[in-house]
Amino acid sequence: MSYKPDTLPHIMANMTFKDSKKAVALYEEALGVTDVEIMEADTGWVMHGHMRIHESVIFFNDESDMSPRKAPTGEASVSFYIYVEDVDAAHARAVKAGMSSIHAPETMFWGDRTAVLKDPFNYTWTLSTQVASPSPEELKAGQDAMFGSN
Repeated sequence: MSYKPDTLPHIMANMTFKDSKKAVALYEEALGVTDVEIMEADTGWVMHGHMRIHESVIFFNDESDMSPRKAPTGEASVSFYIYVEDVDAAHARAVKAGMSSIHAPETMFWGDRTAVLKDPFNYTWTLSTQVASPSPEELKAGQDAMFGSN
């Protein structure tokens, strides 16, 4: 037997919610998560779950007095960056499903077309599609243009 399940990567984020089932329902519609599994107590408390976005797995749970992890009540200290085939379509789908657009899709100097969304659970999601492979010189020029040169 392996030291870890063959179906899981070596590292996963763990999100905490006040209502995991509501969050998962949004993510299924907005982000296309799949392979959702939920372990819940008889009381309905979600003690553990996981969902898949492409090849990535995210664990999740409802907050509890038994755990030091709490659902964010303000801006979460973690965010997620997801590569998608069509950032414009993915952004529109997520907004339609109930996420708030922070930044509409825009092509960035590093070669990704990105959009930033916030969900009702205080997590931020960047959706991205690679559209170019800039050279180191182009990256530097883009960085200088965005932030000013030293």
